Amino acid sequence: MKQYGSSRRFNDMDEMTEVPIANNGTAEIEIPTVIVTGTQIPIANNGTGEIEIPTVIVIGTQKGGTDALNAFMKLHPDMITSIRKEPHWFDWHLSPNETSDGKIPKKDKYAYLKAYREHAFNITDIRSHLNKTTMEKTPVYIYDLKAAYRIKSVLPKAKIIALLRDPVERAYSHYKMDGYHRKQNRTFEDCIETDIDIILKENGILSQNESAVRTNLPDFDKAWAQYFEIFRKHRRKFDSIVGRGIYAAQLRRWFKVYNKEERMKQFFVMKSEDLRPDKYGRVDITDMTRFIGVSDKNFTEVKKIHGTPDIGPMQTKTKARLRRLYKPFNDELYELLGPGW
Repeated sequence: MKQYGSSRRFNDMDEMTEVPIANNGTAEIEIPTVIVTGTQIPIANNGTGEIEIPTVIVIGTQKGGTDALNAFMKLHPDMITSIRKEPHWFDWHLSPNETSDGKIPKKDKYAYLKAYREHAFNITDIRSHLNKTTMEKTPVYIYDLKAAYRIKSVLPKAKIIALLRDPVERAYSHYKMDGYHRKQNRTFEDCIETDIDIILKENGILSQNESAVRTNLPDFDKAWAQYFEIFRKHRRKFDSIVGRGIYAAQLRRWFKVYNKEERMKQFFVMKSEDLRPDKYGRVDITDMTRFIGVSDKNFTEVKKIHGTPDIGPMQTKTKARLRRLYKPFNDELYELLGPGW
């Protein structure tokens, strides 16, 4: 298996506290931003001045198995994982002199990283185990507009892991996870209709008959940025249940930040379904552990991570609609990742 995962296609499948999201009084929900300043003191480096902590960052996707992967890595003797379940550093925290797309200048690098490590990791543990591989996971990074440039600016050698789940199943799992919508008596169909309507009418990412516009069109990145801003400002009314499954748009942005050579060395894209245990309860993620440079280890199925409510299966017609909607985007994803996906 290549670093881009297996060949099965989605179309074939049936003490700083994390900053809370707060209402600004205008009925719009805003994701907070923290400006990071401080002394430029590195914690550890490899003798060349390049800081290597963390070594691995799991960027997504939400409801894609990142918690399960993190649980496995906590059990690995060569790994140190972040003390926060999801540090949300590269999406919520900006550097005071960064560019509009998130590039952080070299003079601010150490201050930004020092604050990040103190936020996300047990510094004493890291100092005592500098030979271990460090990892954090925040599933929104793949979706955030600035996370890629922030990470590339300050951790240019970090390995990037992306788990991608069948987008139809991901969307339904997303809805089951988020009790807010159910409390508001919003059905799954209500939620996807809101998302699709915003995509359709606000940005032109989809045509009126819900056939996808190819992501390599000149105006697509602008349209996607506008779509993300709608999510950011109206997070509760609109949680991008459909949009988060358009992986081609999200990875395309990351692949503009990292060139082909860097991607081959630093990116590992895998299907979430690869984390499912075999009939003996074993989970084989050897390709991924070898990619990040840690020893092979046999894993068995971990206990259930999330207790999402049983609300019954997705409606057949809803599933068929989402399959049709996602198919062109999935085809675009296969072209983007190349042979072996």
